[in-house]
Amino acid sequence: MSNIATIVAFFSFSFLLFDVSSFRTVQNISTKFVVSISKGQNGDADFSIKNNTSTKKRVKIASRQDSLPEIQMESKGEISNSSCYYEIRANDTNGNLINGAKIGDSIYYVINCTGLDDGEERKTSCIIIYNCTLISDDRSLNYPIIDEYGCSFDPSINESVEYDSDWIAGIRGQAIRFHGSPKIKLECKVRRIETKKSKDRSSSSCPSRRPKCVTNEYTTKSSIK
Repeated sequence: MSNIATIVAFFSFSFLLFDVSSFRTVQNISTKFVVSISKGQNGDADFSIKNNTSTKKRVKIASRQDSLPEIQMESKGEISNSSCYYEIRANDTNGNLINGAKIGDSIYYVINCTGLDDGEERKTSCIIIYNCTLISDDRSLNYPIIDEYGCSFDPSINESVEYDSDWIAGIRGQAIRFHGSPKIKLECKVRRIETKKSKDRSSSSCPSRRPKCVTNEYTTKSSIK
């Protein structure tokens, strides 16, 4: 039987954006969440957020052709229980921190969870990032961008989750916004999985346990191999 304990384990960050023109239909997630962590017999820990209800909303998402002022961004922040933190950077994990951008500009979300485990336990586990959603500042609108496998719903807006190491992940995307919302937030789920290390601890089995996303040229959605 799984052991379940309540813990806030999702992360959220936001940046200021301006008005947009194109419509998309997405689901609106309830603002009432049940957040828990469950650990199965195989040692995998699953941080989850459950919502009670969902409805449909029309949401405006920006296009590059909009003539808009610069976006002001919060470039760094903690993730709920401080076990993980995020940074918004240019290009990759080593890029400059971004404090401002324009709608459609390239951005890179860096997710660092090296604080999730301590000591020896961290050497035998790693993370999977999944179920990421962009949410309006008042939480009335949302737009899922990453599915339950860590794959992109729409590669034209953002790529699938990629991993720099066992404990650092990234999402390459572009700055967008919802109509009528001055800020936009990204929330994701984090799963810790058990891995095997080589004797000299120079390599990990984590890459083979993570889903591999592929993009079909005939569809906008990524899928796993």
